[in-house]
Amino acid sequence: MRPLLKTAPVHLLTIHPVQALLMQTTGEYCHLCECRLPDHSFVMDKRNGQSFEGYSTPDLWPHLIQLCDACYHAQQQAGQQPATAILYPDEQLTFSVHPDKSPFVYEKRTVLQAVLDADGKPLDEPQSTEMVFVKGTNESAQATIRHFQLNTAYYDEATNSFNIRLSGPSAGIDIRVRQRTEVWNIVNDYISRYKKLLEVDPKLSGIMLQHGRLLAAGSGYWSVWATLLWQATGDQNILANVLLPTSAYSGRYAVLATASPNTDQVYPGTHPDVFE
Repeated sequence: MRPLLKTAPVHLLTIHPVQALLMQTTGEYCHLCECRLPDHSFVMDKRNGQSFEGYSTPDLWPHLIQLCDACYHAQQQAGQQPATAILYPDEQLTFSVHPDKSPFVYEKRTVLQAVLDADGKPLDEPQSTEMVFVKGTNESAQATIRHFQLNTAYYDEATNSFNIRLSGPSAGIDIRVRQRTEVWNIVNDYISRYKKLLEVDPKLSGIMLQHGRLLAAGSGYWSVWATLLWQATGDQNILANVLLPTSAYSGRYAVLATASPNTDQVYPGTHPDVFE
């Protein structure tokens, strides 16, 4: 879960509606599941779980967070806030490349997937498949995953099964795990191509990092990118050049890629300490 420095000049609070301002200052991504957003998002007041529209004020701004449809409706269905504190990326450092420090870690698992009819019976034999899930390493992270159904309502961790019902109001609309898995595969393919090109000519590093910035910005799921890039390279400079806005990594990391104007603010608002 990408940690955020959710800042905005005070004068902009009265100029831009809060939805537009959050997209401008933190990017077009859900703050919880990290999916790429369309032109619409829900802005939620963390204090009461209700949606908010209109213009913010300085005292209200810290309580607002940007959610996709699936995350917003999941917490609406969950109802009352759980007894265990929820983790929010603008309040805690919710990710580290070091799994022993990170509240949320991302991993690929082999699960049994089945499509169920209206009575909950499998239409075909369950199939073994690989999917990418987020795991909480402490109680608050686990409560956050459950409250927002970050692994979707289809996944049963106790049985390690993924059952999609063909009936019900949520059937077929929650694709967060599928999207996360697709991005995982995209990142692995990118890393493979990056390493092969470096073997041919190390000078191609800057071009490939620039290409990675474009891919990461377009795909979403920042933490998947950070997880796999760190596992493959262990290099904070590479992660910073692909996943941090230039304003965040300038002066902190060696700039290996020269960002063009349209990629200067890749993942704006990302906390600069995420790779420490």
